[in-house]
Amino acid sequence: MITYIGISVEESSGNMATLGLARVGAHAALSFTFAFLKRAWRYGEDSELCAEVLQDALMTMRALPVALLFDVSSVSPIWLEVVDRSMKFLMDMQKR
Repeated sequence: MITYIGISVEESSGNMATLGLARVGAHAALSFTFAFLKRAWRYGEDSELCAEVLQDALMTMRALPVALLFDVSSVSPIWLEVVDRSMKFLMDMQKR
């Protein structure tokens, strides 16, 4: 059982390999995006691209049905991890 954003999720052993590969891909993509955004904000570069990335993320979140975020039985644990890491990143950036 894995816990993200205060939600515990069971992972079946049959999906462990697929989930592992997807988790690696999601982690790499998030790490690259967050590093790019931090660097761009720190040096005041690429403000249009930063705004576009954040706008796309916001539109994606708004397009999700609200109930989806509460019915964790139908949500991939990787999605919950992405949301958790994104929340932590945005909260950290807000403090700066």
